[in-house]
Amino acid sequence: MRMERNTNKKPSRLTYTLTSVVLVMLYYLRNSRNDGLVGPGALKVWRDRLLPTPQGRTHWTEPPVWLHVSGPGDARAAVAFLRTMIQHAPDCAFFVTCGNHPARHFLEKHLSGDRFQLGWLPFDYPCIVRRFLKRSRPRAFVGMQGECWPILFRELHREAVPSVLLRVDMLDWDTQTEFPKWVRPLYERMLSYMDVFSVRAPKYAERLVRLGVEEKRIFVGEDYRPETLPAGDDTQKQEYAHLFGVSNGLPLVVLAGPRLDEVKSIIPLLKQEVATSVARFLIAPVEQDELRQVEKYLVSRRHRIRKHSQLKEPPGREDIILLDTHGELFAIYSVAHAVIIGDTFPPAFSEGRNLWEPLVQGAVVLHGPELPVSEALTGIEASGFARRVVSYEELASVLNDVIAQPTSREAVRRVLDSTLRDIPSASSVDARAVLEFLSHSK
Repeated sequence: MRMERNTNKKPSRLTYTLTSVVLVMLYYLRNSRNDGLVGPGALKVWRDRLLPTPQGRTHWTEPPVWLHVSGPGDARAAVAFLRTMIQHAPDCAFFVTCGNHPARHFLEKHLSGDRFQLGWLPFDYPCIVRRFLKRSRPRAFVGMQGECWPILFRELHREAVPSVLLRVDMLDWDTQTEFPKWVRPLYERMLSYMDVFSVRAPKYAERLVRLGVEEKRIFVGEDYRPETLPAGDDTQKQEYAHLFGVSNGLPLVVLAGPRLDEVKSIIPLLKQEVATSVARFLIAPVEQDELRQVEKYLVSRRHRIRKHSQLKEPPGREDIILLDTHGELFAIYSVAHAVIIGDTFPPAFSEGRNLWEPLVQGAVVLHGPELPVSEALTGIEASGFARRVVSYEELASVLNDVIAQPTSREAVRRVLDSTLRDIPSASSVDARAVLEFLSHSK
């Protein structure tokens, strides 16, 4: 039995379609380079996304589960989820799609065998999505991270394809500024087309309920992050140590995934309280829009910045490095002495960046008061390798202490290994939930 869903919401079907087409077109224009729509190999990407034709395996006993992955970070979670699904349902086959090259390259490297087939996500326009669904006939749709595609979600509902979103981080529409308020009715209708949501924290469940999603369609899952940490690369570590001047004894401080208002508060304070002669700062915004805003702010305040993509040799001591490349932050953590987790100072809109990645690389983590303290994090904080600071002023003081008394990377990793050993597998939690849902959806 399919769950009941309330789709008697405005906007009308025509308004929904026209608005979706315009918004999706703007998204493609803004992300064309990262999504492979321009540059080398773009012609093949356009062909595969305009005329997607999945070639099903002849020996599959039933239609595949369609899994969509948004980015390289979620690709790691997707691999963990898929491997666990195969353990619980060895006859299940998967068609896995993505929308950008970094995620595609990661999946090609880590997924092999007859159970998996990789492809590109079709362009989110009615005729293209309908053609894809008719050719693929998926048993169900599973989306990682909650990447939202309005036409796709509606067509899944029309074709009665069971749908699940895993690891969803939901916008707080009461405080967000990324989208205009008139988009909210369309967003609510889009969410009404999905069956089940897995969220990583109770606050995201509350946001979904405020958007009209019934509580019975939401469950709070676990965080995949501890079980999807990739291994470090010693060669890459040496290259970064030289490029950032760490090999010359200059500590590297990384500001990971900050909001613009956090950058405006933290950078002037650190420049004043933590001299650039004793530490180098690297800022790593999450989205391209945030990157442009941060760059514009730093230039307006006459900070000397160097973009990572343009670095050929170590920058000067007064320079702030701006990370403008994708998929490298985890490796950079291997030479960082301290990592400040962004979006953890009020008002926080998410659960913060991935603090497990810097910890597994042996870096000390500093975070604001808005980061929820899990049982695992409590043990790491007791060791002093993760530190909660209640204000920006305290952040500068604590950072000075961390720089003055460097921590052994091996000691951080030992405590982390001991802590993560007792954390339940998030992929197992979600895999069992998805399989149970599918069994009731037939």
